[in-house]
Amino acid sequence: MTPFDRLGCILLEIGLWQPLVSLASKRSSETPAVFRDNILSITGRELPQQMGRFYAEAVRKCLSVDARMREGDEQRLCWEILGDVARCVV
Repeated sequence: MTPFDRLGCILLEIGLWQPLVSLASKRSSETPAVFRDNILSITGRELPQQMGRFYAEAVRKCLSVDARMREGDEQRLCWEILGDVARCVV
């Protein structure tokens, strides 16, 4: 799990106002990859309605990061995510 994954999970919990564990399937056979796919689906389906498209896009970017990302790419992505969050309006 990358720092971006962790940030995305925290932002998702805040945006939906529920703990991440409540989004897990009740099936004990759910793999981490399946769980990630499920929360990405929730991010695209429910989060825009709750928090808006910019916030949802920031979360999606966080949760879609490849663990093999290069350092320069990480910095660029940080600025992109920050830009998305900065565009959120209450």
